[in-house]
Amino acid sequence: MNNMSHGSEDRGRDGSLTARSLWEIRSLPFIFKPLKTPHNPTGVPDALPFHLRLESGTGRLVQSSTARLELILSRAYTDGSMITGMMEETGIGRQYAEDFLSVIAEGMGTSTLDDLRILEIGCGTGYLLHRLDGLGANVRGIEPGPGAEEAARRYGLRVDRGFFPDVDVGDSYDVALLHLLLEHVPDPGEILQATAQILRPGGRVFVAVQDEEPYIRGGELSLLFHEHYSYFTIRTLASLIAEAGGSSIRVRRSSFTNLLIADYIVGRAASPPAVASEDIELAQGFRLRAEAATAAVWELINSARSGGGTIGLFVPARAANMLAMRDDGLEGIRFFDDDVGLKGRYFPGMDIPVENREDLYRSPPSSLLIMSLSFGAKIRDSLRAGLRPDFDIRLLADLLSTP
Repeated sequence: MNNMSHGSEDRGRDGSLTARSLWEIRSLPFIFKPLKTPHNPTGVPDALPFHLRLESGTGRLVQSSTARLELILSRAYTDGSMITGMMEETGIGRQYAEDFLSVIAEGMGTSTLDDLRILEIGCGTGYLLHRLDGLGANVRGIEPGPGAEEAARRYGLRVDRGFFPDVDVGDSYDVALLHLLLEHVPDPGEILQATAQILRPGGRVFVAVQDEEPYIRGGELSLLFHEHYSYFTIRTLASLIAEAGGSSIRVRRSSFTNLLIADYIVGRAASPPAVASEDIELAQGFRLRAEAATAAVWELINSARSGGGTIGLFVPARAANMLAMRDDGLEGIRFFDDDVGLKGRYFPGMDIPVENREDLYRSPPSSLLIMSLSFGAKIRDSLRAGLRPDFDIRLLADLLSTP
């Protein structure tokens, strides 16, 4: 691979090792929403460098922050980032909401939330708050993107547009919700501490983040996403919450998708858990596994393209980084996805329009690689009915090497 350089070590003033640089990648696609053309809007580049580090004190994989990156992310969020896992009225977005609502009901010990004051930080278009409002809660949201206005218009909700904690949302809330937020901030511990300040004593926080352990174990390069500063495992999330003063902490894996969901009470924990050596060992081996996985994917692509064949990549957002790591060309590669919002759209720097399932059935490629770890087998099984029995479908999971 020619898209990388070696990193270094970061040390504190006393000379102690604070972070180890694991991988400096010169350029990865900057993906934040579906595009009408193969290029990001003015002011947002198609690609940016990516610097991956391992924090010695936490065992957590993190992306280094720079002033340029923070400026571009601020532009992207203000323009309206559309990430996977957003909660909406239809499709998989509704299932994400149902999953999180069930955790809230379990944590609160009731499915009715009469008069509870609930704040959602990073509420998107407000669908979750709308559901909670229907359960009797007194809800409010904060959102930096245009979803703030959409939430007010569609659901009649009170949503402040801006970044937390810069916007004053008051205090004495009973519950705070942070769904797919902590990955997006340079200092997630600072956000949790600020959240504690707006809750009443004994207030409860519910958190959902991507469970990155399967991706770290498999060397899945789509893990590296410019919008994400932190890459959590179940242990590093629990440690972060404890460091921020959480008590009665519960962290579990979602039964629906690849999320970690935690709830805790604001209050000083007795002591944070020790850094898990398992996380450090996994992180240290990520680069080698990612290089091997990328090579395996490209071997499959080039094999399918030999002799004029084509290959389809299903859930192409998960393929973008691997494609960018090599300069073998994109000829003979097609993108497919079931997300209706991606039909005819592009990823930055890649002149390949996304096709849908009907396009796949009508004009199948020579073979298909499904890039989703969470839903790969389910997608494969559902596609079989529309394709000939001997059609070649592969799963990314089969190409990954896990320790």
